[in-house]
Amino acid sequence: LFSDDDDIQYVPFDLLHPDFTAEEYTMLDNVASTLSLQPNLSVIFEQRVNYEETLQRLCNMQLQRDYYLSQHPEIDSTGIDFLTNEAIQSIKLNDKGLSEYAAQFTEKEKLSSKRDVESVAYTVYQTKSKAILSRLMDRRNALLSNYLLNIKGLSNNQVSVTKMDDIS
Repeated sequence: LFSDDDDIQYVPFDLLHPDFTAEEYTMLDNVASTLSLQPNLSVIFEQRVNYEETLQRLCNMQLQRDYYLSQHPEIDSTGIDFLTNEAIQSIKLNDKGLSEYAAQFTEKEKLSSKRDVESVAYTVYQTKSKAILSRLMDRRNALLSNYLLNIKGLSNNQVSVTKMDDIS
C-alpha cells in the first residue's frame, strides 16, 4: 500500500457499491494501523472517478429498474428489497424485453444493439443520474472520513479526503 517514499498508491473503490467491500475495509484498516504507529505520517484520499463510465452505469441501472418495475406493477418503487434489486441488476442490456422497453423512448421501433440501449438510457436518465452520482461521491467521501476519523480514531492532521471537481 505504501511505496518506498511513503506515498499511497492508487486504491480502487466501487462508487456504486453502497458500502466498502471486505477487501476495501482491510486496506483502510492497514492504512489506519500504519498511521496509528507513525503519527507523523498523513494521507490524502483524493477521489477520482471515471465520470462518464460511472454515469453510463447509473443511466443503465435506471433503465433496468424502470423496465423491471413496468413488468412488476405490484412492486412499490420505494420499497425495492434486496432480492428485487438483485433481479433488476441481473437484467442484461441486450435483453429483448429491455430493448423493446427502451425503444419506446426513441423514434425507432426496434433497437439493434446493447450500445443502442445504452444510448437511450443515457439520453433519458442523464440529468437524474448526474445528481445521483454527485450524491454518491459525497456519500463515499463521508463514509471514508467517518470510518478513518471516528471509527479508527485518526486525526484530521493525519487524514484528508477530497472530492473530485464536479463535472457538469
